[in-house]
Amino acid sequence: MKLIRFTIADSPAPCFGVVVRDQAVSFAVLQSKVGKSSPYLADSRSYLANLPDSQRAAKELLAWGEQHLEELGTGQRFPLHAVRLLEPVEVAALFDFGLTPRHLKNSGETIGKYEKDNPQTAPLLAGVR
Repeated sequence: MKLIRFTIADSPAPCFGVVVRDQAVSFAVLQSKVGKSSPYLADSRSYLANLPDSQRAAKELLAWGEQHLEELGTGQRFPLHAVRLLEPVEVAALFDFGLTPRHLKNSGETIGKYEKDNPQTAPLLAGVR
């Protein structure tokens, strides 16, 4: 199963969907055709937050799509070359991690400054100093 996020020429809003054979199909279209709705497939964040249930729902829709692809109209499925593929998962956070001595020193000072009064991290910080 290939999960995708994509846009089409006449709509800049990203769609979350799946590749069915060589076609991009949104989960919204598949759900409307099947008559089932899952909030887990609204976007990639919902999908990731609700694994494995979301994966099961996506696989069911993919199986239906593979059997009934010809029933989808031209505005419901798009050749992969006709869509703009986006990153398959929306980035919720980006963490920087480095092991250079300068980075470690700066990180330690910043954590000490902002976390010293946090009851969850204060004991950990006391043990490091």
